[in-house]
Amino acid sequence: MRKTDRIVLAAALIGAAACAPESPKELSGTIVEATATTVTIAPQEGGQILFTTEGADMEEAFGLLAGNSATVAYRGKLRAEGTPALRIASDRTYVTALGRWVEPNPIAPEEEQGIELRLGGEARSINMQTLRYRSWEVTGTDEVLLRGTSEGSGGEFEFEQSARIVSREGRMFLQIDSILLQKKDLV
Repeated sequence: MRKTDRIVLAAALIGAAACAPESPKELSGTIVEATATTVTIAPQEGGQILFTTEGADMEEAFGLLAGNSATVAYRGKLRAEGTPALRIASDRTYVTALGRWVEPNPIAPEEEQGIELRLGGEARSINMQTLRYRSWEVTGTDEVLLRGTSEGSGGEFEFEQSARIVSREGRMFLQIDSILLQKKDLV
């Protein structure tokens, strides 16, 4: 091979390498907002990043809901007007946990008591005056951590409870120790 042929071949190889697509990067954080064509992520480092979702692989985007964790794959530099997402994955447990989880009230069986888990990690008690839930977060697959305040006869104290989402006979339950709260549809 002549010297000029080698130079042309080397230049062609360098040019092809320069034109090859950049490897995807990933950014993880909490969903701040989502629309039909965008999702805004707040990474742990701070700030907010806007991604466009048109053409993105959404197979693992189980609910682009405010407060849910998500990972976005993209190429190139982050742009203020929106960076095209290649793939978006979010936490399925967060979406599953949202809603009302209840049981019959042992004092008044015609009533229900329990917990409502809301967007953004907010929680509230349902018909429980002395056990006030205020927040929740996903801690693992089908696992959540509940936080609140108990007002027992010994005074007020903060508490945390671990809970697990379980399925039995086609129904979903939130299990806290031996207590099973059944998921109810929001009306």
